[in-house]
Order: sequence, then C-alpha cells, then structure tokens
Amino acid sequence: LLLPAPVIRLVQGTCVDFYEQIEIEKKDLLLRRQRSRIFQRLSSGMYYWKSDRLRFLTLTSAPNSGDIWRAWKSFVQQVRRKYGQFAYFMIQTDEGNGVIHCVFKGKYIPFEWIQEKWKRYHGAFHVNIKIVGRVFNPSGLAGYFLSQYIGHQNAIVRYQMSRDWLPPENIKQWAYVKRRHRQKGFDVVLNEWHKWLDENHQTKIQ
Repeated sequence: LLLPAPVIRLVQGTCVDFYEQIEIEKKDLLLRRQRSRIFQRLSSGMYYWKSDRLRFLTLTSAPNSGDIWRAWKSFVQQVRRKYGQFAYFMIQTDEGNGVIHCVFKGKYIPFEWIQEKWKRYHGAFHVNIKIVGRVFNPSGLAGYFLSQYIGHQNAIVRYQMSRDWLPPENIKQWAYVKRRHRQKGFDVVLNEWHKWLDENHQTKIQ
C-alpha cells in the first residue's frame, strides 16, 4: 500500500520537526523585535543627550553573587543620592554569572566609588567605565554598543531605561510618527522623530 506523501511524512515523524522549526522561527522573530526596540530606544536616548557627556558602564557578577537585579536597583539609588541625575539605558545579560551593560548621562563618578558600592551590593568588584563624550552619530554609537558589549548573543535577560532617558510619552509619540510618515520613507520618519526629541529637550532646558 502506497501512502500519500503528507501521510508518509506524518508517519515518519517529520511533522514534529516542522512544528519545532515554526517555534524556532517565532523565537527568532521575537528576538529580532526585541533587539529592534532596544536599538531604537538606545539610539534615541543617545540623540536626546547628544550635547552631553555619556558613559558606558559594565557591572559583573561573582560565582556567589546574589540577585543582580536587586543589586542594580540599590546601586542606582545610591548613585542618585550622592551624584544626582542618573539617566540611563541598561541591558542585563546572562553571560558568565550575569552582567549589566549600561549607558548613562550624569556627573562624573569615581571608579573606586563604583567598585566599592558594587562589591557591597553584589559581592563582585570587576567593573568598567568608559567615557563616550558628545554624540555625533547616535545610530552608529548604539550599533557599536550593541555589537561591542552585547554581540550576537541571545542572552538578554531584560532591558530598562530610566524615566529621564527619554521624554515622557516617547513610546506613543514614536508610534505616532511612524504611522503618520511611514509612506514617506524611514529618513523622513527619523527626521520628524529627532525634531520632536529636540523640541522636548529644549523645553526641558527652559
């Protein structure tokens, strides 16, 4: 008895492989969307603070470190208590024992102070801080940050931006700008978005 090809595939179990492939493609799509959101919010913040000095901060974990997310929140509270504004975009990955990569705008923070506080809250002392300076190419800088510090890994646990990293209502405004100008091309969308960021930044300064 000869069975039709679809039935043969089902009997041989390749149907399972088909559904597994669908799940893999769904996961890949979600990861691409996640990285797209990260890039948009990271590069937008870099544009928003383009006239200010930004810094890259990396905080690592030791084998016996506790909850890195809880340690991060305590660290941010201490930074703001002592140094004031700390506008940031952070990404937590599961590389090693857990790592936080952060871009922030704020006052100068001594390396020794960061190391001492992070060791107190998380039991790890390997930290790194790098001055970026003024931003001339936000998209390029965001791409560099993601490739240099995040790479192509799918190990992103969470990402977060502080309330002052971008203006209020930025997510709704970005959706509105895309919807209104999408037919005109991405360059127009980006220009309109940057205009809105500039207007809100000037309002904040005044």
